[in-house]
Amino acid sequence: MKHFAAPLVVLLFFALSSCVQTTVPPSGGEQAQAPSYSEASSWKYRVVHRTYSGVWKSNLVNGEFEIAVRNGEPKIFQPNSTKVVEITADPNPLAILVPTEAVARAQPQYFNFPLWVGKDWRGSEFWDHKWRGTRSWVTGMESVVTPAGTFSAYRIERDIRIFVGIRNFYRSEVYFYSPQTRSIVKYDSSEEMKDLVGDQRYGVQETFAIELLDFKK
Repeated sequence: MKHFAAPLVVLLFFALSSCVQTTVPPSGGEQAQAPSYSEASSWKYRVVHRTYSGVWKSNLVNGEFEIAVRNGEPKIFQPNSTKVVEITADPNPLAILVPTEAVARAQPQYFNFPLWVGKDWRGSEFWDHKWRGTRSWVTGMESVVTPAGTFSAYRIERDIRIFVGIRNFYRSEVYFYSPQTRSIVKYDSSEEMKDLVGDQRYGVQETFAIELLDFKK
């Protein structure tokens, strides 16, 4: 047993060190604090929402949308309309594009401020009648080009894996948070379904592609 104890201690040490590195900001490293939305602001986005592999949905979300925040509360509009848009797509990335306090506190945990490169965290999402675990992490800083301009942004990756019978669901999300716009400037997600025998009917089920068109204070 003594021969196994020392290597085990070493492995535990490195595992714990890895956890510390991702949960504590590096000394002197750049951080993004939680944004404030005390003044009226708005963001305009283009959304491309598609399904594949014979999947059909009546609640696809496509086109241009504007998110307006008043007194910290976000509302979603269609451009040139004063009517609030009810978004019924699931998942609903429009709801997380502007990380207000309520969005940051929500159980899915798309955000965990302050952000820094290397940080990772856990959340959960209600899917197929159960809360499922998610993992998110900041992989780096990137210069992101959008119709609204070029922004230095935190690249965040988020994964969720669901096992239902012989079917396996994998959703991967990549989104870029810009402290300058106080919002996500680009978002891409893909949901894929696999089964245990490799049936070719399975594959990519659904994708979202969203980019910032304009923003105003």
